[in-house]
Amino acid sequence: MNGPRHRLNNEEVCVDMLIGIVSDTHGKTKRLARAMDIFRDRCVDVLVHCGDIVSKKCVKQLATWPGEVYLVAGNMDRPHLEAIEHQAEAGGMHFARNFITVPLENDAYLAATHGHLDTLLQEWLELERFEYICCGHTHSREDRRVGSTRLLNPGALNNPKKPQRHTVIILDTLKDAVEEIEVD
Repeated sequence: MNGPRHRLNNEEVCVDMLIGIVSDTHGKTKRLARAMDIFRDRCVDVLVHCGDIVSKKCVKQLATWPGEVYLVAGNMDRPHLEAIEHQAEAGGMHFARNFITVPLENDAYLAATHGHLDTLLQEWLELERFEYICCGHTHSREDRRVGSTRLLNPGALNNPKKPQRHTVIILDTLKDAVEEIEVD
C-alpha cells in the first residue's frame, strides 16, 4: 500500500498516510466514538486498535470506519475473543490475536500488539524489522526509539495512567510525526 493517491498535473503523487492509533477502550463506546470523530476531522486514512477492546459494541463501532481498520486482541479481550473475532470479520476488518502488521509506503510496515506479551514485544524491537511498533496495555503514553524502530503507545481511552488523560495519537508516516490528542 502506498498511501492515498491523488492526481496533480496528470501525475499520480502519494500524499501523507495518517494512521489513527487507539488502545484500551475497555468497552467505552462513547469515548471511542469521540476519538473516531477526531480521526475523521483530521482525515485519518487507517485506524489501528492496540487491544483491550472488550465489547462487540466497540467492534461494531470500529466497523463504521470508512477506511482500513486493524485490530489486535489484548489480555482483557480473552473472555470475549471469539465474539470479537467474529464481529471484526463480519465488519471487514483485519484482526489478529497477538500481533498484526499494517503495510506502509516503500515496503515498510507498522506492527501492532497489545503489549502484555513482553517477550513478543521485546523480540520485535530487537529484530528492528518494523518501522513502527504500536502497543497498549500499560495505559501510559509512550513514544521512543529502540534502534531503528519507533515504539508508540497512544495511552488509554479508559483508566489512563501517565498522563492521566484519555489520549489517542495520529501518526503521519511520511513526516514521521506523532500528534497526541486528548479525548474528553
